[in-house]
Amino acid sequence: MTKISRAKFLRKTSQLAAGTCLLGFAACSQKDGKSDSQKTVMQEPVLEAEHEVLFKDNVGLQLYTLREQLSKDRKATLTRVAEIGFKQIELYDTATMQETASIIKDLGMTPAATHIPSGYVTDKWAADSKPAAGDNFEKLLEACAANGIFNAGVAFLAPEERTSLSDYHRFSELANKAGEKAKSMGVQFYYHNHSFEFEPMNGTTPFEVLTGALDPQLVKLELDIFWIAVSGNDPISWINKLGDQVLAIHIKDLKEGVPQDFKLQVPNDAFKPVGQGILDMRSILKAAHEAGVKYGFVEQDQHGQTDPFDNLKASYQKLQELGL
Repeated sequence: MTKISRAKFLRKTSQLAAGTCLLGFAACSQKDGKSDSQKTVMQEPVLEAEHEVLFKDNVGLQLYTLREQLSKDRKATLTRVAEIGFKQIELYDTATMQETASIIKDLGMTPAATHIPSGYVTDKWAADSKPAAGDNFEKLLEACAANGIFNAGVAFLAPEERTSLSDYHRFSELANKAGEKAKSMGVQFYYHNHSFEFEPMNGTTPFEVLTGALDPQLVKLELDIFWIAVSGNDPISWINKLGDQVLAIHIKDLKEGVPQDFKLQVPNDAFKPVGQGILDMRSILKAAHEAGVKYGFVEQDQHGQTDPFDNLKASYQKLQELGL
């Protein structure tokens, strides 16, 4: 069992984010154990979508999928992403925002969004990751806008930021303020879920608290369908319930037989290319269209012994086949 390392990564890079971002600104529930969105892997017929923008024509990618490759050769990695056919890119590392956004645009893709460290909102930082004096959320937003990135969201809350429901209420208050500030600067603020938000606490769940307290006009949501399913919940139900508060979805598939998990301790091979797991992608994407979801970002957190680019090609091709 392997714990996902996104939190550690965000902590380690947040200190670098300040200088680099400023540089960029200056330069410019289930039944019988199966949910409605789970299926036996099989060929799905093409279903025409009613939404005016098809995900298949604007397939997005969350770059965390290729974090190791990007650390070795950023331009070559992004070139291969463009060659596969991806159009919209969600960044994950604000420390390299300027360089990454520039390459993305040069390759004809769009830097549509970025994940940001939660500390910019909560002001809770690890000792080795606190940003430089003078750096703050407003400066980060300026850097985002200067680099053509108009959606910025918190990807992960560290364990010490979410010890109780009170912490989630407090985060919601801070997120609403952050969303108001972002909106005034032309940037949409959002929150991305994992599975821990769905763990029962005192008769409810943190996600119920969040969705009840976040102002849908100020804070949008990025629903990670994999983690919702791992938590034992149905992605389609949540898409339908939240409607136009859902800005984006993370399109990723789940291996059959993975047990319910709230601790981010699923095995590496739990993550599958789109169409190679048990999630009913056709129905999920159809629900997303009907809700008016703007972005669909493919993500595969772990690849095991498989080739990441082969996995991305498979995911991209499946989305083309679905025609949604």
